[in-house]
Order: sequence, then structure tokens, then C-alpha cells
Amino acid sequence: MRKKLVFLTVLFFILVLSGCNLFQTNNDDNAGSSDTVLVSYEQVTTLSVQVLDQYLGILSTQWNALYGITLDSLIEATQYDVRIYKVIYKTYFKGEPVIVSGAVVIPETPGPYPVVSYQRGTIFRSQDAPSQFTTLFSGVPILVWGIVFSSSCGHVCSAPDLLGFAESRDIFHPYHHASDADTCVNMLRATREVCNDLNVELTNEYFLAGYSEGGYVTMALLKQITRKHKYEFPLVAVSIGGGAHDILSTMQQWLQGTVYPYTPIICFVIQGYLEYYDMDRNLNEIFQSPYAERLRDGLLKTEELDHFALADQLTPFIEELFTPQFLADFRGNGETQLKEALEENNLLKGWFPFAPVRIYQGNFDQIIPYSNFQAAHQYFGMFPYVQCIPLEGRSHGDGNFLFFIETVNWFSTFQ
Repeated sequence: MRKKLVFLTVLFFILVLSGCNLFQTNNDDNAGSSDTVLVSYEQVTTLSVQVLDQYLGILSTQWNALYGITLDSLIEATQYDVRIYKVIYKTYFKGEPVIVSGAVVIPETPGPYPVVSYQRGTIFRSQDAPSQFTTLFSGVPILVWGIVFSSSCGHVCSAPDLLGFAESRDIFHPYHHASDADTCVNMLRATREVCNDLNVELTNEYFLAGYSEGGYVTMALLKQITRKHKYEFPLVAVSIGGGAHDILSTMQQWLQGTVYPYTPIICFVIQGYLEYYDMDRNLNEIFQSPYAERLRDGLLKTEELDHFALADQLTPFIEELFTPQFLADFRGNGETQLKEALEENNLLKGWFPFAPVRIYQGNFDQIIPYSNFQAAHQYFGMFPYVQCIPLEGRSHGDGNFLFFIETVNWFSTFQ
């Protein structure tokens, strides 16, 4: 009786919401689906399943020693050689057409294939973007090289570089901004065009996945597809990990603290929002010297420094990095323009998904506040499509590894 009551309550809630704009479908749901977005593509390399399994074996030994994580299930799941393509395509940024890039990975076996859209984690250099992938041993982040393993399991993988990297490096990346979903949608269209040109058959089934920044972007992409493109991209399953889904609350927690070793991330968010919204701000109003000058001179756009090198150019101490006035205003009732912009990109309001979704985060995450996972659990909790799965005892780093394994294993159950 209790289960029936809960089901009827959820059903009633869904029917009520479907009458309001939480599930509103844009009239141009299929707009752009027949437009050509592909500019060009080229094959970068081919990787054999033997090389993939050899690399996974090395990683499995390392991860088992460090984190107690093995990759046996992934080694068993990889089956096919893969081809990696660099793709250049068209999208929009603030209403203007721009040229961007990404990677498409295709298994070397007869199709048809479903498509997985993988949104990468945080990067600061174009050389770490998916389109720049050349070898498993180049030091690229996990959710960049992870696309080749997923493809070897039998998916076509679509991996956008996102704005501000590789072909669009002249743009300041809109970090943790929901507009990145547009770039991902058009990357999926470009992927479809590449496959059509190569006579690669697709199943018209789509999966989404991403961790860290990629978790935020995947949530934004899921929201956009749910509301505008659900017929163009029928979703089978979505896996989201370690994302700052409520970016305003996240920023408030970062700035309430005293020490945060990952201050390049905070600076990336703030400077990205200032650039995106054309806020006419003197960086010296926000950051103390010499950090304001370094950021103004393009510290985050050097294309040479990774996170660790950038951290050396900043400081982990919040009250040394930011001016007292900015901190007082942001911690209090001031900085309303910046706060409103951040709240505008809060992904935990105004919509609900209609595809199976899993949300992961380590409860010892030292980079993205765990409150994001708790807020997602509270927001999506009554919907049977969504599972919120805590990664007990995991930090942001090893949570990433476990997320990837869980995601590949889960996606394989739908084949």
C-alpha cells in the first residue's frame, strides 16, 4: 500500500509538472538537426585492443596499489580496435558563430553503434583537449583517454574540446557555464555527420557521461536535451560525477574558507564569468597584487601551464588572493551581479530528466563540495529515473577513477 501511494504521488507530480514549463519542449526541438555543422575531420591514429589492454593492465596495477581499484572488468569489456578522429565543426558562442573542435572515436567492427558523449574534466591547456589526443602515454586526463576504452567496448564516442581550447583557443573558456551544452549538442551533430560520411551506422541511441567540470557540463547537456532535443537525441542512460551543479553555492563555500589548494579553479570560474557577461571589472577590485596583474596578463590562457604550475603562480590562502572588500561583499549582501550570474547557471532547478541517470561523488571530495551531491539527491530524490550513488571514502581524484569504471560497466548493461 505504501509503495502504491508513493508511486501515485510521483505520477501525480510528474503530470502536474508536465503541464508547466519544467518539461517545456522548445518548438524548434529538431531545429538545426538537418543543418550541416561539420567543417572537416581527419584520422589521428588507430589503437589496437592489445595496446589498450596492455595500458589498462599497467593502470590496474598502479591503481590497485594506490586506491584499491582494479580494472579487470574494463579489460574484459574492451573488444575492438579503435580509430580516433579530430573533428572541426561550427557552433555558437553568445549568439555568434564560431569554429570549435573535438574528437570522435569509432570501433573497428561492424555497427550499428550507440553514441556516447563524453564531457572532459577541467583542463587549462589545449594540448590536453580531446582533439589533441595522439597516444595513451601522452599524459592526457582520464576522461580524455577514457573515450578510447568506451569506444573499444562498442560505442562511437563524441568528445568536445569545449570553447576556449584548440580551434577556439582565442575565446576565454566559459568555465562551469551552462552554455557549454550548445557546444556539446553540435558536437553530437558533427559526430553524426562524420559517421554518415564514413558509412558508419548508428543506432540512434545516446549516452552522456562526464566527471568534474565534465559532470557539470553533462548535467547542462542533459537539461538541454531534455527540454529541447529529446527527439533528436533519444537518451538511454546518463552518468554524472563530481560536478559543481550549484555553482553559486560552490563559490560561496570556496570563499568562506581560509585555505583552498586549487585556487586556479576559483579564478577560472570568476574570470570566465566576467568575460562571458562582459562585466566591466578591474581585476584589482577582486584580486590582490601580484595575482590580479598575473591574471590580467593572461595567466590562465598561457597554453603552457597545467593546474600545478598555475597554482604556483597563485596562493592557496583565500584572504591573500582576494581583496578584503571583495570577500566582505561576496560573503555578505554585495557582488549581486556576479552572484546572479552564478545562480543563473545553477542546474538544480526548473527541470527533471526522463532517462535513467546516475549521479556520483566521493564523500571525501576535497575540490568540489560534497554539498553538490547532497543537493542533487534532494532535488532529484523522488524521481525513479535518478540514482544518487555516493563514492564512500573517495576523494575527487580516486572518485574519478571509480566513476569511470562504474560508468563503463553500467553503460554495457544496455547493449
